Amino acid sequence: MLQSLRAPGFLYYLPAASLGQAAALVTPLFLGWQVLELTDSTFWVGVVGGLPLPAIITLSLLGGVHSDRVGSRPVMFYAAISAGLVAGAWALVSGSGASSLYAVALVAVLLAGIHAFGLPASRSLIFELVGRERLAGALSLSALFRNSLGTAAPALAGVLVGWWSITAFFVLLVVLYCIVVSLVALLPRMHPPDTNSKGLATDLVNGIRYSLSTPRIRGFLMLGVFGAFANAYLPLIPIVVRDTLDSGAYVFGLLWTCRGVGAVAGSPVSSFLKVNGRLGLVLVVTATLYAASLVGLSFARDVYSAAAAMVTIGILTPIWLNTLTAGVQLSVASEMRGRAMSVLTVVTRSIGPLGWLIGGAAALLLDAQEALWLFAAILSGTNIVAYLSSRSLRST
Repeated sequence: MLQSLRAPGFLYYLPAASLGQAAALVTPLFLGWQVLELTDSTFWVGVVGGLPLPAIITLSLLGGVHSDRVGSRPVMFYAAISAGLVAGAWALVSGSGASSLYAVALVAVLLAGIHAFGLPASRSLIFELVGRERLAGALSLSALFRNSLGTAAPALAGVLVGWWSITAFFVLLVVLYCIVVSLVALLPRMHPPDTNSKGLATDLVNGIRYSLSTPRIRGFLMLGVFGAFANAYLPLIPIVVRDTLDSGAYVFGLLWTCRGVGAVAGSPVSSFLKVNGRLGLVLVVTATLYAASLVGLSFARDVYSAAAAMVTIGILTPIWLNTLTAGVQLSVASEMRGRAMSVLTVVTRSIGPLGWLIGGAAALLLDAQEALWLFAAILSGTNIVAYLSSRSLRST
């Protein structure tokens, strides 16, 4: 895993990408808090949280096209500058007391869209920097940094907001994005522009068509879509805490912390995967173990067993995501890398909101235990059937 640090520029890329993704992770949380302060309505918190999804899908695809046309580094660079400018403008507006619900919604869409635009470039750049042989270790190290920051960042930002105000969080965002811009500026130019561009719309369509028509990439994307059922437990956690464990906010926070600790622990594991190994099989086994963890969570009747299930879920999550990313990275032609990674970004960024929708709908019809059993059965069943029916997945 540490061998990837020897790759030229990776020492700059690692903190830049990790800080950018940590900022993107905590931003919706504190924009949601600001919505709650403005409206005292959980309904509007949910609405504002879901609004960015169309922008995420659209700008992820456009970001992949531009990554192939002008290179990954410039796209990542200008995305960080744009995010910093939006955060700075909102810090001024929020600090002046002129914030409103509609303005918060606009900021949520802008920041999420900008991050989605830059993410395919960030994912492409890691391959361009470290190459094929070091990819597994680089992905694991990136996940370790990302999950460590993702575990600590919400608590640290919460302390800052409690000590000062919500404006302090956006000032902090500006500082973080300035650091990201400085680090990206130090990266070497690894990917020349694509000279075969045929126009934005044509390049976009060709990228989607290529990703869906290449058997190995299509197989990995299919397994990625099934990840929505892995996230469908998310809306059920408050119900499990309140009704099954007979507890409150403290235990709710504790379980999420356990998941974060598990994610940090699981991040280095995928560095041991061989780049020529059977990544399709690893994905299916990981999904099946994840399904077993959901069943374990359904039987939890005390905090300790629920915490154990959440730690296990946390461990398996980065293994699954890193393996999925590596599978697509190793299957794509270099001139299509940005566009293929943009399609992967659409999948991985969409399964979260889809999981919330699936879990919420299931909660209306089933109790929490039955819903968790259903999600576990669908997750493991779809993965196993897809693997057995796909020669490309079995051969990777």
